Amino acid sequence: MRKPSTVGDLVQMYLAHLERRIASKQFSSRGAENIRSALNSFTEFLNPLLPLTGCQQSQLTRWLDKHPKWRAKATRVKAIGAVTGCWHWAEDTGLLDGACPYRRPVTLRGQVSSIRRPATDKEYRAIFRVAHRCLKRAIFMLYWTGLRTCELRLAKWSDVQDLNGSCPHILLRTHKMSYATDKPRIIPLSPVVARFIRWLKKRSAGEYIFVN
Repeated sequence: MRKPSTVGDLVQMYLAHLERRIASKQFSSRGAENIRSALNSFTEFLNPLLPLTGCQQSQLTRWLDKHPKWRAKATRVKAIGAVTGCWHWAEDTGLLDGACPYRRPVTLRGQVSSIRRPATDKEYRAIFRVAHRCLKRAIFMLYWTGLRTCELRLAKWSDVQDLNGSCPHILLRTHKMSYATDKPRIIPLSPVVARFIRWLKKRSAGEYIFVN
């Protein structure tokens, strides 16, 4: 395998490595998409043609400062992990001359991640009262099924099983942990939710259950 000479070369080689891991069911496609998004942002910030010898820790810090909306520590740590994971992979495979130039910034060390609590019933009702009808439908579905937001967005009518039977459910063959378990995620539907889904289906003309 040839050694990369620029940031763009290295990132493309790493992303190809992740695609091979996805194909062998060793990595999730969703996780790879998050890493791809972070690396593409970082590459664009640096310049894809920047020589690997020009990589410095200060670049990572400046890149994070360009994204003030990443307020949660967990979000910033994931973004940093995407970058350092790429360079560590190159270092471990002998593609990088020298050590990984990036590490977690000192400013993040010792910070405690705040755990987001679930919405209370009072908050749920307050949001439901003022939300647009499309948002109300999504909130109702999330609240009563436990679906992840990404699962709700990607759910198709073909995923709905036994809707008019005795055991209605949503069968997700691709989900957050499918690469590790190789098993589908089953979301049971209560009678109220099943009735709501049947109502939606009568008014739907596309393949997705929820559309913008």
